[in-house]
Order: sequence, then structure tokens, then C-alpha cells
Amino acid sequence: MRKLSDDQKLSTQTLADQIQVLVSPPLKSGFSGVSHSADRYFNLEQPVARFFSWRRILNLMIHSAVLVEVVDGDGHLIAFMATSEREQAVGLVSVELAAFLGLMRAAAQDYPSVIRHLWSDAEQRWVTWAGDDALPEH
Repeated sequence: MRKLSDDQKLSTQTLADQIQVLVSPPLKSGFSGVSHSADRYFNLEQPVARFFSWRRILNLMIHSAVLVEVVDGDGHLIAFMATSEREQAVGLVSVELAAFLGLMRAAAQDYPSVIRHLWSDAEQRWVTWAGDDALPEH
């Protein structure tokens, strides 16, 4: 899905859609090379509910420094947790599998018919917008 995103084959709106995630904050700052024992580095007991865009979640996955599966008592996958080198200071982000499957379904139905390059005054750079005939409001 990240490749589809990079090639503007997913609409800007799909990638901007927000979902609720749980963020386990870091227990200390200034660490690096986290790969095992996430519970030593993140407060898994007191996660905080936040909203992240799908684009941000895909970035976490593709650049993950930590990617951990979450299973229930029967061993079924129910969520995954990820963070990247850039996002470690934010925490370890938990995404429910049901929500991620929802993104996969949305991506399968997403066929942007228009791609436009627009100047963003806020970002002071050119951005790519993909969607249907209606231009985004700036």
C-alpha cells in the first residue's frame, strides 16, 4: 500500500483519513536501536488514545525500528505495534488489525481519476493531490 501511495494510486483523502490508535509512550528518551523487548522501552500498561492518518501509519511500517504483533489468548493476531527511528520519541503505536483490514478494503476500491501538483503555501513546496474531479480546499 505504501508503493500504491507513492505512485499516487491511492487518493489523498484515503491516505489522510484518521483512525484511532493507542500510543505507548517511551519510558525514557534518547534510546536507539530498539528491536527486542518493547516493554523495556515503552509503557505498554498506559497507552494513550490518539488519531493518526493512514499515510503516517504506512510510514511507521515501512520505516519501522520496531514492528511487533499483538495476539489474543488463542494466538490470533488482533493488532500490530510499530514505531520508526523518527517516531520513537512519540511512542509505540498500536493499530487494530480490523482497522488495517479496513484500509486494505478502501485501497481496493480507491481509483483516483485525477492527479494534480499544487503549491502549498503552508508547506512552501509542491504537493501531489490525487482524487476525483473536485480539487481540495486550500
